[in-house]
Amino acid sequence: GCCVLPAGARSEMMSWAVVILPMLMTMHLQGCGNSSGGTTATTTITTTTTKTTTTSRPPPRAWSASCAAHSRCSSRAGDCCPGSDGVVQQCCDQVESGVTATPFIGMGYNPEPQKVRFSPVCDDWMADFGEVLWGPGVDGSQGRDDLQIMKDMGVDTVRTYGIGSQLNHSAFLNHAQKVGLKVIPGFADFPYLGTGSPCGMEKSGLPSRCAVTADSDCHDTIQAHYKSMLSNGYTMVGGDGKRRYHPAVFVVTLANEMELKLKWTPAPHNDMSKHAKIVVSALDGLISAEKELDVQGPKPLLTATVSYATCPTCKSVQKRFPGVNGDSPFLASAADLFLGVQNPKAFLGYTPRNSELMEIYQSRWVTSFNVGRPLEAICENEQRSMKTYTEGPLGQVPLYLGEFHASNPPVFPANFGDQITKAQQIVSNDGAAAAACGPNGKNPMFGFNIFEYQVSYWKGASSEGGTALRYGLFGLGDRSLGKTRPDPSSIGTATYDAWCLFPCAISGGRPAPGAATWAQSAVSALRGKLPQAPRGCVSREPARAGNLSVVI
Repeated sequence: GCCVLPAGARSEMMSWAVVILPMLMTMHLQGCGNSSGGTTATTTITTTTTKTTTTSRPPPRAWSASCAAHSRCSSRAGDCCPGSDGVVQQCCDQVESGVTATPFIGMGYNPEPQKVRFSPVCDDWMADFGEVLWGPGVDGSQGRDDLQIMKDMGVDTVRTYGIGSQLNHSAFLNHAQKVGLKVIPGFADFPYLGTGSPCGMEKSGLPSRCAVTADSDCHDTIQAHYKSMLSNGYTMVGGDGKRRYHPAVFVVTLANEMELKLKWTPAPHNDMSKHAKIVVSALDGLISAEKELDVQGPKPLLTATVSYATCPTCKSVQKRFPGVNGDSPFLASAADLFLGVQNPKAFLGYTPRNSELMEIYQSRWVTSFNVGRPLEAICENEQRSMKTYTEGPLGQVPLYLGEFHASNPPVFPANFGDQITKAQQIVSNDGAAAAACGPNGKNPMFGFNIFEYQVSYWKGASSEGGTALRYGLFGLGDRSLGKTRPDPSSIGTATYDAWCLFPCAISGGRPAPGAATWAQSAVSALRGKLPQAPRGCVSREPARAGNLSVVI
């Protein structure tokens, strides 16, 4: 039979609200008789999706919406084929993926050193000028060594955000590799929208604003930026003269929540449905940059992290992609990216420079989304969106949580560790939490990034709907460990303090004596440890039994 769900476009506006209506978790299978229709049955599609391993496997078959390409419909014709209008009514086989996805536990990291609302000129703290924050110190100076702190806490991966594409990141990647962390770097908003901190990119001749000019074609812009990134630490030239990726580079994030950023872009460029063309053309540009520099050897995974918002205007909703409707958190945005890669000309009106986009999708692409909801919301109640993903056409494409904080009621610091434990169970396909996320307890989730390492004081308490200061595990204390370095070409001549850290209360303040904190709950679940003095601020009261001798 063919997996056909009715169109779910119920609104022309994208909803920020969390959807709480339950969703029917069975897929409706329409008979594949002749074009006049057939009988209708309802069943649950079961899959055998498992975490990918390092064993060799044949390359995945190219996925097609043609009936003949699907084993369950190979002997049938008619309704299961896409109509002339391009409406997706493909059969039940899932998109094959040959991605090797190593399980991970990560941390979102943006160590902006300001304790007040601030508009940074450059927030690329991966660059050398920020080494006092993430490194052990240079020339005999004391560094805070955030990367070592994260490793000691129990994580194995760090996700970074906006960067200056022309700045060198070799030292950061080298130190990450030394302490045993993989890195998930991303692009700044500047190449796409011309917003955010430019980090001197506008002076270096790198292009910008591709998302709001040139018909949203970002190939050339991202090719230029990624070529610079590859030349400044992401790759290394070996003794044989060949250029290969730095071994610490794990996943490259092409964009973060592009669909939401388009929503808040001034008209006429606020069409969220263009997010897929922006990302797919950016992927095309990334491939061109790799080819231009002749990058050899193993290559990192690729993603574009979407939000947990709904997207009624996404094209996959209009095309009735199975399992997707206008009330589906994250699913429509992720489906748009797949459909854009599968047929960029028909779905996006984009002609790629590289012909192997689908091959790249099936060998390197992973889905990722940011979520601030408890795990129960995405697997067991509300829209059960991750379970729907697991059972749908993309269920074999590995998935991770780009940002996981669950830091709104009913989750508080005292039970945040329980959420981390459940996330670990889902990743390992173990326990009741995993069983709720997919058939037979199997699901494609292979990791998550705890959000976030440090309170973002610089955003201000009123930003992001008043939630921006809720997420940080650590606050900034009153003792400076050293200063960042000036760089007139990017961050300017100012220097900033690397403050000691303390496990903070919600919104970044000092917790009451004995109160639970996000940081303490996290390290308890991960069986790690909190930073000690001098990196951790000295406690303001005598240590009590069970304390880890840091700030209370």
